[in-house]
Amino acid sequence: MMNDILKKHRPAAGCMRCGRAYTGSVERTVMCFVPNASGMPCGGRIAWRANPEDWTECPVCAGTGVSAKKTCQRCHGDGWLMGRH
Repeated sequence: MMNDILKKHRPAAGCMRCGRAYTGSVERTVMCFVPNASGMPCGGRIAWRANPEDWTECPVCAGTGVSAKKTCQRCHGDGWLMGRH
């Protein structure tokens, strides 16, 4: 029951390059500025992914974005993974 309260909402957009969920205003940006492993902005395109089939709840954190009291490494704290996993 507690996990249901902590679950993050399914995102409506995501980056086509890194797959990260995007929760900002898609009307204001088309580029992903989330830092990649080298610290540089991803630079991928933000695309609408409003269909429920476009997102999978992260199996590690069960959609909360937190695993073992830290940011989930699988979904980077988003709680969702773009695509089917």
